[in-house]
Amino acid sequence: MALAALLVGVAVGSTFFPIKAVVTQNTLTTSKSPILYEVVFNDTGYCPPPPLTYPASWAVSLNNKTIVEPPSAGFPLPEQPEFSPAFKIYSTITFSVPDGTYNYTVYPQPVFFLQNGKVVVNGSDVVVQVDVNKIIGGGCMAH
Repeated sequence: MALAALLVGVAVGSTFFPIKAVVTQNTLTTSKSPILYEVVFNDTGYCPPPPLTYPASWAVSLNNKTIVEPPSAGFPLPEQPEFSPAFKIYSTITFSVPDGTYNYTVYPQPVFFLQNGKVVVNGSDVVVQVDVNKIIGGGCMAH
């Protein structure tokens, strides 16, 4: 806080006679940005048969903000994307959000079978595993 004063008056001898006093006060206010945490959606891959394969493109909407991997894929996504082990590099989608409860939906819908839900962020990062194998009743088996 800064305080400034201006005093105007007349001095007669060693006595000061104030005529006007002006006092101004400047208050410095700062707004604190909320702390952001990561909500990471991790596509765990699909099999059978091994090796694990990943969709060529996928997306997650978190409270109406959509992130697509790879970013060049655009949205909406094709309903039946190509799968390959090479697409593992696109298997993670990350949002930065403050504490709160968020709705999410995973796309493309035919592949992820209307996978949606809520995620709660409360003072730490959150990881949501997106497992196509559990959704379609399959599973990876060792060969």
